[in-house]
Amino acid sequence: MSEIDSHKIILEDGTEISVYALTHGSNFQPEHLAGILANVYNQYGMGDFNLRLAKALLEHHRTLQQSVVRAFVAVMVNISKLCAAMPCPTDPRNENAIKFCSRLERLIEEEEIYFPMI
Repeated sequence: MSEIDSHKIILEDGTEISVYALTHGSNFQPEHLAGILANVYNQYGMGDFNLRLAKALLEHHRTLQQSVVRAFVAVMVNISKLCAAMPCPTDPRNENAIKFCSRLERLIEEEEIYFPMI
């Protein structure tokens, strides 16, 4: 595998897209990130993707670590809340994930876990 430039994405046709321009110079929205994650994770053979993602995040500014964890946890807690408030838009194959999100929500409340901005 060739070296990856974390500041740009290179399309199959050679077109280069700046990550900054994608996220700040466009109409990039949470729905776009959800689409990207759906495309990444809706396939088999992810191998060490999560490990590589963790390593890549740790290479960024140190305060980003807490911000990313805060965001990931908030997404999981919101999944729990949304599924509790209405018929959850999921199916039985995802039952363990939804249960985990609910347990995480309770743990955060019971243990008063907080990830402050630093």
